[in-house]
Amino acid sequence: MKMGYKILIDPYHLLSPVQEWMLRKNDLDFLNLNQALARYKSAGWKNSHEISQYIAFPERIFSGFPLWFKKHADLFEKIVNESKVKQSRQYIPSIQALDQCLQDENVSLILLWNDHTAWTKALTYLGRKHDVPSLVVSHGIPGQIPVHGKVWADKIAVFGDSSRQFYLSNGNSEEKIVITGNPHWDSFKPCSNEKLHKIKKELQLPSHKKTIMYAPTWYHNFGNADNPEQYLIRDLKIVLAGIKNLSAYDNIELVVKLHPGQKEKWGFYDKALREEAISFKLFTNKSPLQLIQVSDVVICSGSMAVEAMLVGIPLIHLFNPEPNFATSDMAPFDIVFYEDEMIEALDRILKEGSEYLDGEIKSFLHRVNGRCDGKATERVANLALQMARESKSKRHMKEFVSPVSYSKHETYFSNIRQDIPAMITGKPQRILEVGCAEGGMGQLIKKEIGCEYVGLEIKKEACLEAQKRLDLVIHGDVEKTKLNEFGLAERSFDYRACA
Repeated sequence: MKMGYKILIDPYHLLSPVQEWMLRKNDLDFLNLNQALARYKSAGWKNSHEISQYIAFPERIFSGFPLWFKKHADLFEKIVNESKVKQSRQYIPSIQALDQCLQDENVSLILLWNDHTAWTKALTYLGRKHDVPSLVVSHGIPGQIPVHGKVWADKIAVFGDSSRQFYLSNGNSEEKIVITGNPHWDSFKPCSNEKLHKIKKELQLPSHKKTIMYAPTWYHNFGNADNPEQYLIRDLKIVLAGIKNLSAYDNIELVVKLHPGQKEKWGFYDKALREEAISFKLFTNKSPLQLIQVSDVVICSGSMAVEAMLVGIPLIHLFNPEPNFATSDMAPFDIVFYEDEMIEALDRILKEGSEYLDGEIKSFLHRVNGRCDGKATERVANLALQMARESKSKRHMKEFVSPVSYSKHETYFSNIRQDIPAMITGKPQRILEVGCAEGGMGQLIKKEIGCEYVGLEIKKEACLEAQKRLDLVIHGDVEKTKLNEFGLAERSFDYRACA
């Protein structure tokens, strides 16, 4: 189906299923965000004089600070200003590039997986400036971290009602939040015994051993100055206590799946596990789905708990001091705090399996991941298409042609059309009038609205008069004039009047 939509997409693997589904079903054009930045980004930035102005701290700012802090006020001023220039150099060229991209490209939707970085926040703002809606597809179950509370995009696709309630409690409107489920989890399901043996062979896991998968938490506020690895050591100690106290200790293979943000911790885990003489394998880039499918039990403290339950693997949730979705009053799995709890839970599950009922697990999964029907990708894609469709329709309505017409008699070029100003709603920043005559109507609109007004007129005498009244008047034929030759992007106008 030919739709004529162009979608500016952030190239992240969690959005790949959505993009693939949309391309299979529709004739769309995707513009990669990195490609857009490379195409429009320049070496410098505009208005650099505003950025380079020095920030001076008034003395009152330092009231209440320790004496040693006040003594080094000049140093802190220097650090802040150096940081400001550094951040400006990093972000401003990208933001200006995205602004230009949205002016020049016929973008119908901005599709993101994260709206919390400086430039993705700016991109959602620029989208509103150019009437391009933005949709962020949540890439996790939100925790109690400040950056998770505010939704900057026009809409967010969340996994389930637990996420929806979180965002509502942080002041976001209901209209912003749409429950779709997680597209990435559509493929998470149990596998056959034949496939299980094949995966074990590919991963070089011994078929005769029980497999325990451990997915360490990626601590955002990692460690402290005294002991930067204290949380990793604490969690690993609890896991190893459970394994080493098993009666069939030698019949265990430990699979450790590191978060992509923990790659630098490979050496830490490799060294610690070798010292314990544990039979283990470490993975970073491998998809968690296959690792979960071949496991007899999964130990984790993040959203991988949901993935384990979708696959039907017994779960032990290692307590995380940061509040999250796995609270003890609603979670259908073991939550352990201490070594003795891990020892008891691990031994029981490997001998008897999970003690939780299917109904409890399904109810929990529904809260955190909606319908769990394998159609989250389709729901996100349809939401994106709907937003793109509405965006294009809205912009098309702004490009109006007056139904009133008449012959160009001697009063035509000085006549002021009273019907056109009444058609304009809101507070447009820039208007283009094709056939502006002597600029009388534009002058009236400028006075009433206070916007920038650009005229295009083919008759030279009328053009000269219009130049006295409007911000810019181009002498030329509408069918031959290229606005970009005058530094004007097609998408930079809020209204185009063809009267």
